Amino acid sequence: MLKNKLYLIVAALIILLLVGGGIFFVMSSKKQAAPVGQDINAQILTLSPKDVGLDVAFRDDNKALKFTLNNASDITAAEYQLSYTKTVDGENVSEGLIGEVDITPGAKTAGIGYREFGTCSSGVCRYDTVTSAIDLTIKITKTDGKIYQVEQKVDLPTK
Repeated sequence: MLKNKLYLIVAALIILLLVGGGIFFVMSSKKQAAPVGQDINAQILTLSPKDVGLDVAFRDDNKALKFTLNNASDITAAEYQLSYTKTVDGENVSEGLIGEVDITPGAKTAGIGYREFGTCSSGVCRYDTVTSAIDLTIKITKTDGKIYQVEQKVDLPTK
């Protein structure tokens, strides 16, 4: 009889350990994995547009935007996002453009050429009717490995 109780206690402990281990495994696997080469604890710091010498310009017809980073000598990588609202069949719809900035190591400036608000195919362009300011967000990696974010809201010029 004592032997049976001992087996029951050992079996209960094993089951308890298995269940507890399973719960721990499931909970720990829900943590988001860091991208390869990036520390999950890395903080994204902020810089002002002035810190990077951000210069934004619209094309003469206001249907495209370009920007330049005039203080880019310590930047190793940069990605950007342009977000705005457009009108489609009388409805406001969010739109965005993303891309990377070509960085030449040690160069003082970097930037992108005009990015059009709309689509072009076979020489025919269909431009968006932009109804909001353009939100420009740039993620910058500097030579020290730190990641920064620059944000600027840019109003469309009035004609």
